[in-house]
Amino acid sequence: MTRETTRLSRRTYLAGGVAAATAAVAGCTEGAVNWLADKVLKQVNVLIQDGIEASGTITVVDPDGETRLDEQFSAGVDGESDPRYGGVWTTSGSYEVTVELDEPLFDTQEKSGTVTIADTDNDRLFVLLGAEETNQEINFRVGEELSDVADDDI
Repeated sequence: MTRETTRLSRRTYLAGGVAAATAAVAGCTEGAVNWLADKVLKQVNVLIQDGIEASGTITVVDPDGETRLDEQFSAGVDGESDPRYGGVWTTSGSYEVTVELDEPLFDTQEKSGTVTIADTDNDRLFVLLGAEETNQEINFRVGEELSDVADDDI
């Protein structure tokens, strides 16, 4: 099974940062950030807190029991960007997600959970690694936009 994977270069991040900064000055930060993020995000996005490095495996199993994603990843390592994967959602329903890290992140090396995908065209899974605001080493969030991750009650 071929999987669509995207890694962003530093140049892309820099261009995005400039666009977001410009939008912030103009007073429309959230909309601009979501617009920019929509251009680079995929269905499954592994996001890591700045200054943290992690590598491991992510597995996603669809409601019919078929493995839709089983990939090794590196995030924050050697300047690599956060991995993103498309072509995962087959149907709406409950998907089983497992992240197993090669080395523990703080005190956690593995997390499994169920996420519900209602809209296969717009829903995205955000796998947060070491996010300070979650007080968890590995966290799963589903939303349509990047700002949805910050809007959840955690």
